[in-house]
Amino acid sequence: MDLEKFQNDVNEMTEKLSKNLKDNDVSKLNYVRQQLIEMYKKNLVKINHSILELVCASSLISKGYTVDVEKDISDILVCDIYAKKGGGNTIVEIETGFTPPDHAMDTIDYFTARIMSKITRYS
Repeated sequence: MDLEKFQNDVNEMTEKLSKNLKDNDVSKLNYVRQQLIEMYKKNLVKINHSILELVCASSLISKGYTVDVEKDISDILVCDIYAKKGGGNTIVEIETGFTPPDHAMDTIDYFTARIMSKITRYS
């Protein structure tokens, strides 16, 4: 686990994404970045997934949402992005396309089952 490398990467991405945000929204993206850093310290997130969470969070923040990442939504479910705006909530699940080695020969079936499982669990 290379904390310094992770921090440098998420800091760099946050800086790039902040250029497209209003000044008062930059702190909201910084909050998401800090959440990810704290989770990385606990070995709960990886860099590929975290960068995608930052990109999605930035877009939602620019549209007026408040964003949390890796949020518990039940005793057994954690969503990648939980966004709130007005009276509504939005859940975003991020797929990086990772296939475990034991499914290298059935990648399409693996992805199909994984997506169907997520739709069922979060519905």
